[in-house]
Amino acid sequence: MPGFRSNQSDWDAYQADVADWDSLAGDGLENEPPYFTVDEERQIRERAAARTPGRRSLAD
Repeated sequence: MPGFRSNQSDWDAYQADVADWDSLAGDGLENEPPYFTVDEERQIRERAAARTPGRRSLAD
């Protein structure tokens, strides 16, 4: 996309379109409590990591 980004007016229009879609694309769950507690989520992540020993975290 280097050519697309080089035309500032096209790029600005694209960014405006993306912002419009982003504001409309919410899942409606913004005000809902989390499904899992922090401890449950930690346990889930630990179990998943134990099942896939060859995988690295994206943070690594």
